[in-house]
Amino acid sequence: MVVTKQIKATKADNKTSSGSAKDKKTQLQQDKSYVGQRVAKDFDGTIYEGTVSKFLPNDRLWKINYDDGDQEDLELDELKNAVDLHNKKNINHKKGSATTIKGKGKGTTKKKENGNIGGSPPSKKMKVEDEEEKEGGGGSPPGEKMKVDDEEEKEGGGGSPPSEKTKADDEEEGKEGGGGSPPSEKMKADKAKKSQLQQDKSYVGQRVSKNFDGAIYEGIVSKFLPNGRVWKINYDDGDKEDLEFGELKIALDLHHKKNLKNHKGSTKTMKGKGKGATK
Repeated sequence: MVVTKQIKATKADNKTSSGSAKDKKTQLQQDKSYVGQRVAKDFDGTIYEGTVSKFLPNDRLWKINYDDGDQEDLELDELKNAVDLHNKKNINHKKGSATTIKGKGKGTTKKKENGNIGGSPPSKKMKVEDEEEKEGGGGSPPGEKMKVDDEEEKEGGGGSPPSEKTKADDEEEGKEGGGGSPPSEKMKADKAKKSQLQQDKSYVGQRVSKNFDGAIYEGIVSKFLPNGRVWKINYDDGDKEDLEFGELKIALDLHHKKNLKNHKGSTKTMKGKGKGATK
């Protein structure tokens, strides 16, 4: 009887050990599942956003990489609060009827308009609408439309406004088949336009930095609008802005200099209880 009881006790201990190991594995998987999630944290009234980059199982901490370059290790309760704050912030953005767009100063608010990209100043809005109408097949500014129609007419068709078509026909008839620019010049012009367009589109996807009232904000070039020759910037904090070429070059240079400075620096900025504590 004694031997039987000992065997039963051993089996019970094995079951308990197996269950404990399974629970630990499940907990580890759950802890790792936070990696890659977006978070937001309030530092002295300012919300900073970042990403969970790594889980440290020995201390059960989660490493946070903030969008402004700082880092911090959070415990589970702090992590959950940061995840909840980010989710609430996104819900508020979706429910809001206004969108924040950067203009001359950061954080100017413009109301949305149905069917359009809201909040752009008249000049910006016209550029965006021109781009959308061009993709849909119409609405190009007169100068651009005339260029497109002239090229289509030479290739085999028409579609030019009556006045432009009449001018084109008169020139071709007067020259008896020799109308238009010499082939070599036209090829050079087309090649130059194509090369410029490719160069302008090459900036899409590049990171930029811009100074707003002494604070540096980072973002990415999300789209090129050829009609106005402007580049749409999506900043990491959710704001958007259209930049002209000169402004874009400055933003690219600032981001490049900022990265060089970070590489050369021998100190790392870590977030502790207050933002920007240096370790």
